[in-house]
Amino acid sequence: MAVFRKGQKACTCGCRVRRNVSRAVKTVKATCPRCGAVLQLQVSTDWWVSWRDPAGKIRSDNVGPDRQAAMAIEGKIRTELAEDRYLDRKASCTTTLAEAVRGWCDETGGRRKLYQAQKLQKLLERIAADIGPETMLDKVTGAEVEKYRGRRLGKGIKPGSVATELAWLRAVLRWAHKRELVAKIPEIKIPNPHNERIAHLDKKQQRDLLACCAEISGLLADVVAAALFTGCRKGELLALRWEWIDLKAGRITFPGEVTKNGRPKPIPISGDMRALLKRRMAQASPGAPVFHREGKPLSWSALDRRWKDARARAGLKGFHFHDLRHVAATTMLENGTDLYTVSKILGHATLQMAARYSHVADDSLRRAVDCCNLGFEGPEPEGDAAGNSDCHAVDNVIPLPKKQGVRS
Repeated sequence: MAVFRKGQKACTCGCRVRRNVSRAVKTVKATCPRCGAVLQLQVSTDWWVSWRDPAGKIRSDNVGPDRQAAMAIEGKIRTELAEDRYLDRKASCTTTLAEAVRGWCDETGGRRKLYQAQKLQKLLERIAADIGPETMLDKVTGAEVEKYRGRRLGKGIKPGSVATELAWLRAVLRWAHKRELVAKIPEIKIPNPHNERIAHLDKKQQRDLLACCAEISGLLADVVAAALFTGCRKGELLALRWEWIDLKAGRITFPGEVTKNGRPKPIPISGDMRALLKRRMAQASPGAPVFHREGKPLSWSALDRRWKDARARAGLKGFHFHDLRHVAATTMLENGTDLYTVSKILGHATLQMAARYSHVADDSLRRAVDCCNLGFEGPEPEGDAAGNSDCHAVDNVIPLPKKQGVRS
């Protein structure tokens, strides 16, 4: 048995050189077995424990950066082997799917907002109930997953929703496998449903929609207008508070508690958004968010029916509130804003998330180069080329010289 850290580095000859060290060092020297070069290997911070099981097979386990914990596990396994109480935890599965779901939710719930964690736990519990909550993890096979997929699609659930469910199920199974609760997990392939929505409204349609919203509810019109002016998500707007707004600096800073990726998101304030905020300031209530009803926080359920009525009046059947975010992004791109800037305003974690708008950016680039047109058509062709565009017969072609010793 041994407790060690791993050091490794790729040699210039293509060989990957590895060496285990039992000391807490950052680098260690090693010689490449192929070319004999002496390399300085980078040593990982994690400690490993290795042992030989009763069948003679060498086992190893990554314990983490705590050496004392690794020594304790090594001593426990050594005792179990000496007293013939060793149990191969990777070969025996005693954890049910429902237990794995609860364990995963308990460990990862603190990384999410409370309502998100509760919603996700309900989703996973429903998935476990469909497959079988008492099903052992080693019985959750690829065939069982495919049966679950088929049942959900047969009930009319959209492929995108089913793909999301399978992604979370895969996360739970990978968590259980990493903690050695199951020896093997099925390979769950999640096809891309290609359900991205790219909705756009021109300026007239946007004004008509706002007019229809204003006829039904002034509060609804303000929320919809703020979405068009900022590209913010529904939850961010409904949570917007006055202390996040700096009209002097012309900026709104959403804290990580309300953003989707958990990072603060600064948003510039446009002229129309500034006018909207000043109008809402006259209706401000102490301690209440910007969009409120009689001083109480506003929930979307209070506006959902009115939004659908306004949408129907504007002739936008099937248009979602989240599509206003896409409208704002497309409008910015059509007016020359680069894709990177739009991605930062929308609060995307990576530029790839804004790639769905690349076609709009391509159109802007095309219009940009069209500005260089001069109407120049080139000179008129001369001679035979003017009357004969088919150059099948050319008389003045000089043949290439033949190579010596090569027969034609």
